[in-house]
Amino acid sequence: MVARVSRTVRFATALAVGGLVVVAARTPAAGQAATGAPAKVCGLLPIADIEALYGTKADAPRGTDNTALSTCSVTIANQIVTIRSSAPGTSGAPVSVQAGLAAQQAQPPGRGMTRAEARDYGDVGCLHSTMTEGPDRKPLPKPIHATSCFLVTGGYLHLTLTSDDAGLASDEHVKGLLAKAAARRK
Repeated sequence: MVARVSRTVRFATALAVGGLVVVAARTPAAGQAATGAPAKVCGLLPIADIEALYGTKADAPRGTDNTALSTCSVTIANQIVTIRSSAPGTSGAPVSVQAGLAAQQAQPPGRGMTRAEARDYGDVGCLHSTMTEGPDRKPLPKPIHATSCFLVTGGYLHLTLTSDDAGLASDEHVKGLLAKAAARRK
């Protein structure tokens, strides 16, 4: 059991950090995996709904498919929406919403970040944090609100939305986008 919890903590740590590191990370060309094949995970992002929420057009999605954790991000209005997906039974992925929330809550907040507020909605877990400093450790002009919601039914699926508008980065908005992404899985 200890080994399983340890793998879950490492997996959740990668996710918790990855949601904000994506801003500075290099990703392959639009919707492409590193090998040049289309990144299937990008097909899970409900782009039209994201554009309607932000009220503007999104850049082309960029992502990679991986056996452990596939990731795709889209930049919109200078903010980022990211989806992560892993197949059922992937080693290290949380096996319950409670385990995923506990693993992410066990991690200290990054520099310039508030400790994530966790909410358990039964079949979906959500975390919200606010970033007040940039990577250069200087205060941001406006705080960036990040809300991540995930589910474990049918495999791990995690969607993160960032915005300088706290109302836009609400649990309800992210849960709605996550539900649409989950409906697209095959």
